[in-house]
Amino acid sequence: MKRFLRPAAGGTPSAAAVTVHVSGSDGVIAEGPATASGAYEAIIQVLRNKGISYQEDPSGHIFNAVKDLWKTKDAYWWYNVKRQGTWDYANTNILGSYDYQLRGGDEIYLYYSSFDTALVKAVTLDPALPIAGQAFQVKVEKSVWNWVYSREDVTVASSVYVELGSQKVETDSNGIARFPSGCRAALIRSRFPPTGRGRARRLCAIPGTSRSGP
Repeated sequence: MKRFLRPAAGGTPSAAAVTVHVSGSDGVIAEGPATASGAYEAIIQVLRNKGISYQEDPSGHIFNAVKDLWKTKDAYWWYNVKRQGTWDYANTNILGSYDYQLRGGDEIYLYYSSFDTALVKAVTLDPALPIAGQAFQVKVEKSVWNWVYSREDVTVASSVYVELGSQKVETDSNGIARFPSGCRAALIRSRFPPTGRGRARRLCAIPGTSRSGP
C-alpha cells in the first residue's frame, strides 16, 4: 500500500525538468514536458496544458478520472516513474505520486488499467537502423513487480500490438512483431533513434504496447 505523506518542513524541493505520459484504455491521452518537484504536480501541469479534464478524489491527490475514464472495481489510475531507463518500483510502490520527488530526466507514466498491468521494459529494433522499405522486426520485453519475492520480473511481451503508422502487428510468443514490408524512412528515424530510447517507447497504450484480445 502506498504511503501519503505531508511535505517535509523547511525548504521546498527543487523543480526538475521531466516528461509526462498519460495513457488510457485506447492509447495515449496526453504527453509533454513539465517542470515540477513532485510527480503529481508534473502530471497536473501536462493535463492542464493539454486541456484534459480530470477528477481528483476528495481525500486528495488521487485521480478518480481522466478524460471521462473513471476508476472502477477493476481498473484504476496508476503511476510509475522511469528513472535512467529503469522503472522505480522501490519508491513508487510505497509513495503516492504527490510525495514522489523528481529528478531531471525522469519520465512519469499515469496509466489506466488493472492492478497486474505489465510495463514495457525494452523495445529493440532489428536491424537497429533499417532503410526505407527494408524488412525489420521489433522485440518487446515487459516488466512486472513480483510482490511475493519483492523483485522486478522481466519477460517477453507476447500477444501485444506494435503500431507504426497504419501498420499494426501482434507480437509472437517470443515478443517479436515482424514488419516484412518495412516502413517509411521518416517514420523510422523519428520513432527509432540509435539509442533505442525516446519515441520507440511510445508504441504503447499502457505504456508501451496494446493488448490483443479481451
